[in-house]
Amino acid sequence: AEIFNGAEGDEDVHRSAREKLVSCLPPGLRTYAEEMLARTSVALPSSGVNPEVFAEVRQAVAERRRIAIIYSGRRVEQLRRLEVDPYGVAFRKHAWYVVAWSVSHRAVRKFRVSRIAAVERTPLHFTVPKGFSLEEVFEGAWYVFGGEPHEVGIRFGAAVARLVRERKPHPGQLIQTFSDGSLFYRAHVSNLDEVAWWLVQYGGDAAVVFPPELREKLRNMSPEDRREAVRKWMEENAEPGAPKNPR
Repeated sequence: AEIFNGAEGDEDVHRSAREKLVSCLPPGLRTYAEEMLARTSVALPSSGVNPEVFAEVRQAVAERRRIAIIYSGRRVEQLRRLEVDPYGVAFRKHAWYVVAWSVSHRAVRKFRVSRIAAVERTPLHFTVPKGFSLEEVFEGAWYVFGGEPHEVGIRFGAAVARLVRERKPHPGQLIQTFSDGSLFYRAHVSNLDEVAWWLVQYGGDAAVVFPPELREKLRNMSPEDRREAVRKWMEENAEPGAPKNPR
């Protein structure tokens, strides 16, 4: 059993880190830790990454070296060459992202590592801005990306209320449960697109009360995006023995 399954990286590094941590423990606690490691598995759903690309990105982060990435976006598959200063890497919503200063965009951007086709090293080095924090970059994000702040209010039916309550809490969220088992969810978010992707999974069991922009995004979502959202939801929430293909 591998406790770090799902978060792709260098397995030799993972193994070495585990061995070093366990070796530092007192004998009694070491036996317990080894037993728990052998009986514990964490398999996070994740998108595949090219190990060589990921290694180059991590090396550039460590060396504070500017790199050029050959990158394709989610909606635009055409490859682009972008020079970036990689400040760090983060695992969010089933995928690895490199958080970097983009020379072309003149701003800090998040690039999904699985969409990087190749990495070119440059001779240039950079300095990470004083006070930079990966956690602050993701602060307020529903999943990964930020944007214009909105307050959302959503009514969920009893059939999905438990799934909503079990979701990782969003900072400052408020949940009101009613006698019929339904609930009202309220939160401040910074990206309505990601909230719409979350809501479409619940179909008619989720009704947007406000803002109207969120209702509009749900109405305009393409059939392909809807099927993809439902497929991912079923993979993450299927009961043992249940089919994994959306209806």
